[in-house]
Amino acid sequence: ALAKKSEVRRCSEPWNWLEGAPVGDNSDLLLDEDLLGEFKAAQLVKRQVRVKHEEGLFTRLCNQELMASNGFSLRCVPTKTPDEVIAFRGDAPAIGHVLPKRWQLSVYYEPQNRTKVESAMQQLGCSVASAAEVAADKDSMEVFLAYRHGCGRPCLMVKQGSEDIEVTNGPALDKEMKAWQESYEVTDLMR
Repeated sequence: ALAKKSEVRRCSEPWNWLEGAPVGDNSDLLLDEDLLGEFKAAQLVKRQVRVKHEEGLFTRLCNQELMASNGFSLRCVPTKTPDEVIAFRGDAPAIGHVLPKRWQLSVYYEPQNRTKVESAMQQLGCSVASAAEVAADKDSMEVFLAYRHGCGRPCLMVKQGSEDIEVTNGPALDKEMKAWQESYEVTDLMR
C-alpha cells in the first residue's frame, strides 16, 4: 500500500522514502500508480550462495560502481533467525539481534549479464559460478528489485530484523555491526 503524503519524506536517494516527514510540493505525483505504471520491471534471475560474516564484508559487497557497470543487485539475509540480545549502548539498554555467522547472498541480474556478473562476483570474493540460476520470485522485495533494475538502479539490500535496508555505505554498516557486537559481547544481560 502506498503511504499518505503526510507519512513519508524523501531522502537523498531517488525512490527511497522515509516515514514521518512531509514531502515537498508535487512530490505526491511520484506516488501516482498511473505514473509508476510507465516503469518497466526487468526480468531477473538469481543465484544464491552462503557467505561467512567477516569484518569488512559489507565494505566489499557495497561496490556501487561494480554493481552498476555489470547490472546486478545483491541481497543479504541471515541464514537463520538470529537470537535477540539486550546490550548497553551508551547508558541505555537496547534490544537487538546477534550478528549472523553466515548470510544467504542472492545476486539478481538480467540473463544477458550472466558472464559479467560471474566475473564481478569473483572480484568480490563470492563466486556464484556453481550456484543454480533460477527465475526471481515474485515476493515484494524481488518485485522491487525488478523495477529498480528496469530504471537502471541496482543496489545492495541487507535484512536486519524484519526490515530490508538499502546499504549505500558499506564501511559505515560494518562499523555499526562491529560496535553492536562488541556491546553485547561484554554485557551480562545476554538472553
